[in-house]
Amino acid sequence: MYAKIVDEHPRTDAARRAAEELDVYRNLRRAVTEYPGHKARDLLVETARAIEVFRVRRGAWPRSLDKLKPGLLSQSPIDPWGRVLRYETKKGKNGYRLACLGSDGKVGGTGDASDWLIEDGVLVRHP
Repeated sequence: MYAKIVDEHPRTDAARRAAEELDVYRNLRRAVTEYPGHKARDLLVETARAIEVFRVRRGAWPRSLDKLKPGLLSQSPIDPWGRVLRYETKKGKNGYRLACLGSDGKVGGTGDASDWLIEDGVLVRHP
């Protein structure tokens, strides 16, 4: 409806207001579609910080993400698609990998299905 007003009544106050409303709705739609990815990134960063604090306090990487509860995390880190983040320590206890496999829960993918990976506290792969 707003697009129709802009097309049929260009250079009017109604068209200007309609164009402004269109921008609001387009930005809102983009925010809704991008939300899961932003939420996944924020969750990874929060969890990686908890892992790093655990290492400083205990002198070793946590064996599982459950070891971060309740002191460093209030609950298990669940991604926006309902899955627990993947966590593993590297051989020889020389670091860790923390991942969210996106909407499809599989390695690889594009868009919401893209993987996010933090390795040793550094975001190394993101969509």
